[in-house]
Amino acid sequence: MIMRTLISATCFLASSMALGAKSYSCKSNTSNEVRKIEVIEEITGQKVPCKVHYTLPNQAPQEKFNAKNDPAFCENGAIKIKENLEKGQAFTCQELSM
Repeated sequence: MIMRTLISATCFLASSMALGAKSYSCKSNTSNEVRKIEVIEEITGQKVPCKVHYTLPNQAPQEKFNAKNDPAFCENGAIKIKENLEKGQAFTCQELSM
């Protein structure tokens, strides 16, 4: 019973870490256009290496940032894109649950 609980707790912790990457959906305040910003962990549960994808409607994702050593670089890059959309282009962004 203790071993099963330990395995369940370990699996939960590992999946929680993988879900820690930020993702945003940004909707235009003047149209139905939606853009997506995703921080992608290349190794599940590890913050680096990582990359940030920015997706425009009907287009393939574009890689905007990547990092091999700095765990905050990708998340800060995603936040920068989000803030620019909200400020300059009149978008409203929501963090998505992963």
